[in-house]
Amino acid sequence: MLATSFMLIVWLMGFLFISTGLEKSQQLHNGELTIYPEKRLAFGVGLVAYIGISLVIAITFVL
Repeated sequence: MLATSFMLIVWLMGFLFISTGLEKSQQLHNGELTIYPEKRLAFGVGLVAYIGISLVIAITFVL
């Protein structure tokens, strides 16, 4: 139970991390979305962590 709640907190933090990273890195340039290179790493790390933890949570609830 404690592990699940911890994972849920980290999952929410990952979601916030991704959304703020996207918000800061978005710039509409001629109608195209560009992500700044310095923000790309943070976005990638957040996205990978978010997907990984989502899978762990899904597997935990299924089993």
